[in-house]
Amino acid sequence: MSYDPKLKFIKNYDWIFWVLNVNMFLLKIRNLKMIWKILIILIILISVLSYTFFVSVISYFLFYWHVIPYMEISQPVYLQYDNNKTWASMDFSSEKRFVNGQFYDIFLELLMPLSDINISIGNFMVKIELFSNTKMLVTSSRSAILKFSSLLLRKLKVLIMFPILLLGMAKEEERLIIPLIEEFKYRKGYETMLKSVNITLSYAVQVYSSKLVFAARLQGIRHIIYYYPISSFVIFISLFWAAELLFIISICLIKVKTLQKLFQRLFYDKKFDFSQSHDSFSKKNIHLSEQKDFLENKDSYLDNSSTLSSYPTCSTNKTLSENSLTTFCEPFSLKDNLNEKHEEISKD
Repeated sequence: MSYDPKLKFIKNYDWIFWVLNVNMFLLKIRNLKMIWKILIILIILISVLSYTFFVSVISYFLFYWHVIPYMEISQPVYLQYDNNKTWASMDFSSEKRFVNGQFYDIFLELLMPLSDINISIGNFMVKIELFSNTKMLVTSSRSAILKFSSLLLRKLKVLIMFPILLLGMAKEEERLIIPLIEEFKYRKGYETMLKSVNITLSYAVQVYSSKLVFAARLQGIRHIIYYYPISSFVIFISLFWAAELLFIISICLIKVKTLQKLFQRLFYDKKFDFSQSHDSFSKKNIHLSEQKDFLENKDSYLDNSSTLSSYPTCSTNKTLSENSLTTFCEPFSLKDNLNEKHEEISKD
């Protein structure tokens, strides 16, 4: 087999792979720089987005806490039993949970035993009176009654629930909720703010416990936020988030504009001032050089004409029209006139 000298460099191909590896390594370094730049940008974006999202969540909860009032404000009622009258009086002057302008529904909640007296009373009246510092705000009177159940049905219930009743796990009682006032608007002020409440029962009913409840009636945006929590959470979080991002973008744009203005003031204005000063300096130099040449020419002319005494000269005055030409002559001393001009130029 004959040896081909052209295959000399092809056999020793290790250097080719070395060059290729170096090029690939350089490309990898460039790609890594680009990747690092992209990663840094992504990290900044993710951190900004996460921070703004966290701030928007906190702002939504603060907004919810500020907008949504206490849904229920209750105060225990301690009934007073007189001869033929059952009544109670409560003080609300120190109550701070009310919201100005909010509507409230007022209920009286009675926990009554299923005794023979309460069943025999039947219907009874509940009267409520709301007072401010100076006047009565509102009054209302409503009727109430225990749920009816026949004697046979009550005995069957007792027989069925006899073991539970013996163990004390159940009681023969009924919770009676009596709506008294709807949409009472709370207003702050000396003559309109709620100070006290009086409650009067028409019969001396037997009661385990009782309390007066102010339930907030939500309207408008409060109603949407409270009764549709998931949708309102998504909507308000997105709104807060978008507002924060727009605020950040606007601040960045303002900063870029201010930096551009500062750059222009620092560099372009200085260049402009330098060019103006250079132009003015060059103009002054040209003017001075012209004055110097003029003076040198005049001095040389004076030296050459020192031997002359005086002679008549003729000066012509040409107007803009071509047809008119006037000439006049007057004798004067050339040397004296030149000396005077030379003095005037030196003074200037």
